Amino acid sequence: RFLFSRIAANQSFLNNFNINKQKIMTAHRSLSTFVFLLMLSSLSMAQDNIRTYDFKAGEVLDILLLNQNSGIDSLLKVYFETAIPIAIKNGYAPNKGFSIKEASLQGNYQPQAMVVASWPSVEIREKCLTELETKVAGFHQMRRAIWSHFNVTYYPLTEDLSFSVDMDRYVVATAYWKQEGQKMNRFMNQWETLAKTHKGEIAVQLTNGETTFGYKYQPDYLIISTWPSADHFEQFKAAQVKMSHKKVAQVHQFHIQ
Repeated sequence: RFLFSRIAANQSFLNNFNINKQKIMTAHRSLSTFVFLLMLSSLSMAQDNIRTYDFKAGEVLDILLLNQNSGIDSLLKVYFETAIPIAIKNGYAPNKGFSIKEASLQGNYQPQAMVVASWPSVEIREKCLTELETKVAGFHQMRRAIWSHFNVTYYPLTEDLSFSVDMDRYVVATAYWKQEGQKMNRFMNQWETLAKTHKGEIAVQLTNGETTFGYKYQPDYLIISTWPSADHFEQFKAAQVKMSHKKVAQVHQFHIQ
């Protein structure tokens, strides 16, 4: 598919590409090229051993789960040339994301990619969405035509957030929804304890996420964990699924790369 094939083609360049936002905003002649490469970096397959993420209090962390339709090359080009420059102008900052190639580990949803990005603030994020709806003709219709799933969870940060993901390990993203009116604190404590016994490490655990009308995806917990190997994780999962799930409504779980 267009987006993922371009990722591979530009990989060696992206690994060494230091983005200067001011140049992107002023270099009109090459704007669409720079913006396109910037977005590709959010789905980078870079072989960096450690991926580090740093966000400041007041910023908004975006997590997107995407499934892309086929045969939309020309429409995707229009999206990158119209919508993305507006987002960049408003401070949208893609980070290195993840591909999802294998069948889901748990649950009934298998995205193709997890995008990680940030905004300067909730207010700017909302203002940009209004601007996109005004200036990009058929903005939401275009998204629906390009992506069969465009699931959004965003996290307004009340304090600084920094974490690292060791890509030499087996990396798993897990989303949990709790039963209405229930609490999952005890379940999550047991989950974390069990993970440690199988040499799992939690890179980040996100809660209190918000979502957007038309793009709803709002798990109560989103965890990125790393494991020495797939076997270590499978041993953990075999024990974990035996835990009581009475207070758990749903789970989605993916191997991310």
